[in-house]
Amino acid sequence: MKIRSVAATLSALALLLAGCAALPSEEQETGGSQRQALAKSDPRKIYVHLMPWFETPGYHWDMVGRHYNPQIGPYHSGDYNVIEYQLLLMKYSGIDGVIIDWPGRSTMNKDLPANAENTDQLIDQTAKFGMEFAVCFEDQYAVDTNDAVNSMHWVRDHYFNRPNHIKENGTPALFVFGPQKIAAADWPSVLSATGIDPMFFTLWYNDKAGGARDGTFGWLYSDALTGVTNYYNRADQGTKVPVLYPGFNAAYANGAPGWSIAYDLNGGDTLAATYNLSKGVGDMVQIATWNDYTEGTMIEPTNERGYASLVTLQKALGVVYGQAELEIVRQLYDRRKAGDPKADAASQALINFDVAAACAQLGCTAPVHSGGGTGSGGTSSTGGKPSGSAGSSTGTAGSSSPSGGSGSGGTNTSSGGTSSTTSGTSSSGGSSAQPTAGSTGTGTSAGTAAADGDTKTDSASGCNLGPTRSTGSGGLLVAAALMLASRRRRRSGVS
Repeated sequence: MKIRSVAATLSALALLLAGCAALPSEEQETGGSQRQALAKSDPRKIYVHLMPWFETPGYHWDMVGRHYNPQIGPYHSGDYNVIEYQLLLMKYSGIDGVIIDWPGRSTMNKDLPANAENTDQLIDQTAKFGMEFAVCFEDQYAVDTNDAVNSMHWVRDHYFNRPNHIKENGTPALFVFGPQKIAAADWPSVLSATGIDPMFFTLWYNDKAGGARDGTFGWLYSDALTGVTNYYNRADQGTKVPVLYPGFNAAYANGAPGWSIAYDLNGGDTLAATYNLSKGVGDMVQIATWNDYTEGTMIEPTNERGYASLVTLQKALGVVYGQAELEIVRQLYDRRKAGDPKADAASQALINFDVAAACAQLGCTAPVHSGGGTGSGGTSSTGGKPSGSAGSSTGTAGSSSPSGGSGSGGTNTSSGGTSSTTSGTSSSGGSSAQPTAGSTGTGTSAGTAAADGDTKTDSASGCNLGPTRSTGSGGLLVAAALMLASRRRRRSGVS
């Protein structure tokens, strides 16, 4: 772990003191937008890993298999209407921001610039919706170290300078899905190109960044809850970012990786089980994923699973909202597509958690919510903004065993207004803010190493995620990793 400078520490302290002087229910965003804090029983930041690689038509809709389909139909990741829909769904589910799977500024494959452009389209809207962001760099697409340095210059000039960038201990966070290509000896020069000493998180059990690594983020593997528990118990992973996921059900044409994770582990809900295991770990959490349809880890609403994952998240985090609000966001999306001139006012109302005002524009009925705790002002209301202070957040921690004891989520005292149950009709595609050629992008399925130190490889990237116990088994796993990495490159587009 690198020692942060005194200046960085003082800067973080100044931000903390400034935050203490602010009103408890609102945070001022740049660009004139105001972000209201949504009361939750979990004080940690909740982020979700998002793929920006979808185009209409495009490789990830048309050429790669999937078992699930988005409720709004195949979409373009750079379409403003889609971005608005996604960020509002996240907002009303208790999610604080996005960690975007980012190919850097590489031109190795013809679709990568489009993916990077979609990333910037999304980032440009995050502050407006009161959301934070960071990127997860896919170093496998860097042509060489100089190419990676060029990507970090972009991070310096376009990402780290934004006030809503995700931070850990007051320092901008940078994630890498691996590393898979850049050597440990080169990471200091790559990271220095960001202009600061960022909090640098690698994939769990990955030590290929050497001493440049500050921490790791969890992912998923066939050992499911046991693997997650083992990761949390390891002392050699630096600052940990726990992982939540709904399940894993890949649809690759060759049948890889040959395993899956059920959506109903522990006799109920895998997302809830992974949340319970994460309690007490870290200051921020990452959900894997928002929209990896090929690997079936999406929590975005689908035709097959509906709003199940987002409703689970709402309940786990103790937010006052429910599925009705999510359906209002969908109604807004449909009205956007139809060119409704009232959509702008409805959107701004939803950004401000004023569901009643949004329904006045959309023609829906805002249901009544009752406050769940004893915080000041936490009375029931019809529509409108969540009122009252946060109230108690002292729920039982829950078990950290593989069985995933449920624990209670704590009480939530805000009472807010919500929505109708209009589902709207499914629409495909839509106008693109940045029309581009068909995209391919990158896969992000990975794996874990068990606590005993066995190496395991991921299902798509093929990176080696941990130390090997023996030379023989290690050789076999490295060979498998190379084969899987080659498959990943093929599915990611034609160079």
